[in-house]
Amino acid sequence: MRNKSNLISLIIRTKNEEKWIRLCLDAVFNQSIKNIEVIIVDNDSVDNTLAHLKDFPISKVINISEFKPGYALNQGISASAGEIIVCLSGHCIPKGENWLSSLVSELDDPTVAGVYGRQEPLSFSNPIDKRDLLTIFGIERIVQRKNFFFHNANSAFRRETWLKFPFCDKASNIEDRIWAKTVLQNGYSILYNPEASVYHWHGVNHASDPQRADKIVRILEEIVDDSPAKMSDYHSHNVYALYCVTREAISDVSLDDFKKSLQVLTRSRFLKKIVLTTDSSTLIDQTCHLPMVLPLERPAVLAGALSSYFDVGLSSIASLEKLGHFPGILLFLNEKYLHRSVDDLDAIITKLLDGDLDIVIPSEPEGRTVFLENEEGKITIANDGLIPRRFKTKNVFVANFGYGTAIRTSALKLECVSSMKSGIFVLDCNFNVRR
Repeated sequence: MRNKSNLISLIIRTKNEEKWIRLCLDAVFNQSIKNIEVIIVDNDSVDNTLAHLKDFPISKVINISEFKPGYALNQGISASAGEIIVCLSGHCIPKGENWLSSLVSELDDPTVAGVYGRQEPLSFSNPIDKRDLLTIFGIERIVQRKNFFFHNANSAFRRETWLKFPFCDKASNIEDRIWAKTVLQNGYSILYNPEASVYHWHGVNHASDPQRADKIVRILEEIVDDSPAKMSDYHSHNVYALYCVTREAISDVSLDDFKKSLQVLTRSRFLKKIVLTTDSSTLIDQTCHLPMVLPLERPAVLAGALSSYFDVGLSSIASLEKLGHFPGILLFLNEKYLHRSVDDLDAIITKLLDGDLDIVIPSEPEGRTVFLENEEGKITIANDGLIPRRFKTKNVFVANFGYGTAIRTSALKLECVSSMKSGIFVLDCNFNVRR
């Protein structure tokens, strides 16, 4: 029987997992079992995946350039020291603090070669992927003696078993099923434990009939007890407010009112830091001691009124990363909206997270007739023409970008607004703005 104090080695494979890695590692290091080592096997990530690792007690990081799934695992396991090996994908989120204990406890039985756990979809997973995951990973514990399905996104086995049966280094896919077939042929069993569950945003298979998949998913979601996870339930997204204020713009604003607007932000359930980007040294001196506030002196070239939010955002991201901060989401603010609702701001961030969007823009509906004029002076009407607004069917919105626009930093870096997955958060008509 396994000694409960023995080390468990977690091998986590990553490639450009900036969006997921903090959620994954937060869950890993909050397990009821603490005697673990975490080894990252990274496949040439070009985003901030590796930068986020500094916030966690990672034992080793191994880089591989030519990715083969079995080879990656073999490299990670070879560098590990644990009696028990756990494999986890960098974009999987363990569910609950007993995920690990549920997974490895099954290995007390020496006839069990490996155990794999459940994979559940997220709220925004594609209906086809939801169908796949809900169908394949059921709620009943299963001992497999002939069926060689096995999945290394969420699995565990003993080191001694791996030494006898390492993964195939050359297989481009399904190294886990190749391995499972081998151990079954050698008299072992495979065990599926639904209690050891992770959230996994994409499915195992792919299909071509989304309408049929959607119908099946609707039925499955009705009979499965657990509803899909929402990304807003997690608070490891590294959300930073970026308060953009120029010396000229702030000149007629009460300093006390501005400080109060900063204080409101500290009540957000998502915000980790309030980055104040400004060319006003006075404002920096007056606010640098406030909770959560991180002042950034704005470059002179970006101090003018014509500087775009995106230019300021990209400059701020570069400065923050040099300081060791890696925001996953920025919430753009300016001084025109001193009396924001923190509930609005949290709702904007929630919409971005749960909708898997790149940008969410706070806006107010415009019911009046809106005209568009092109370069030749030709006029077109944007919202149903000269009819009473109650009969209009096209929605037109006016952006209030500085109220609190949420944007993923990974999307901002691409500098292509038209390709972003966008959403609108409709503000109450009574929201306060300085005109």
